[in-house]
Amino acid sequence: MKVSCEKTKLLEGLQAVHNVASQRGTLPILSHILVEAVKNELKFSATDLEVGIRCSVKAKVSKEGAITVPGRTINDIVKEAPEEEIEISSDDGTKMTIVCGKSIFKIMGLPKEEFPKLPESGGEKSFSMPQRMIKELIKKTAFAVSREETQYALGGVLLHIKKKEITAVATDGRRLAKVKKKRPEAGTVEEEIILPAKAVNEINRIIGDSEDKVKISVGKNEIILELKNIMFMGRFLKGKFPEYENVIPKTYTKRIPLEREVFYSALRRVSLLTSEKSNSVRLNLQTGKMLLTASTVELGEASEEMDVLYDGEDETLIFNPAYLIDFLRNEACEEIYLDIIGPVNPVMLKPKDDEDYVYVVMPIKI
Repeated sequence: MKVSCEKTKLLEGLQAVHNVASQRGTLPILSHILVEAVKNELKFSATDLEVGIRCSVKAKVSKEGAITVPGRTINDIVKEAPEEEIEISSDDGTKMTIVCGKSIFKIMGLPKEEFPKLPESGGEKSFSMPQRMIKELIKKTAFAVSREETQYALGGVLLHIKKKEITAVATDGRRLAKVKKKRPEAGTVEEEIILPAKAVNEINRIIGDSEDKVKISVGKNEIILELKNIMFMGRFLKGKFPEYENVIPKTYTKRIPLEREVFYSALRRVSLLTSEKSNSVRLNLQTGKMLLTASTVELGEASEEMDVLYDGEDETLIFNPAYLIDFLRNEACEEIYLDIIGPVNPVMLKPKDDEDYVYVVMPIKI
């Protein structure tokens, strides 16, 4: 293999894939990136067996070939290289030489044959969606994924794909986020899959907010996304996702409109005086106002009053503030609704302009 490429192009390819290369895996090859010189392209691939990614960049290929090298090492070398054209070569597929200006690096690698095979492209069960729409499905749900290893099936985002719409749901048992989007073009693909948190985070990292289309293919055990010069593969989580519709209240007793940014800022300020032992904020609703309070023995107490449109009986709701802040941080709508039933019932938060997005939070019971 012998190839030359601009530093910016090399970094583009490496940084698209190097996050996936496992640094703690039991197999040394999983910490490597596969580098392939084919025709007028350099292809970079990485996988941890659960997710995989390939990125292609333009390059001047004098001799085709392939080698795998430690992902962190090659990424760091290229990142620190001067802003010049970089030459990469390998004679036997076990050692890579990198030359940039007066700098020369020789990295020990492993043969291409040891690297797990990634699919070249998606299968026949496919459809397309704008990047912006996929980004929104992820952004509005992924923060509610469970971080507890014992809740295996809750460690990802459920994608319920129907002919005319796609629904994303995530829950950790204490809160649930659900968003639904109409598919731009009706199709025949209908599936229900759970994507693990790592796959969801990688998809969120590689896609943008544009209207550019992404081809989505659903296989027997994996989903494949193809966009421009990137191919991404994520394997499904096995397990039964809970019947989420049963968790979402069908009605409410009071709907309170709130300015999202005002509520968000007040929560952040009051939660400064919460602690790991006492991680709760009280929302005391009274006619025309809401009082937010937090108190801890070791830190002190904080309170802030907000004017709200509320005319019911006095009501006190207690929450882990992080659960409310997660929703408010990931929502852009200027006004939201806080729908309540009672002090021990789940509440719903919704954007005023989007009835297809709902966030359900369980209050803390004292």
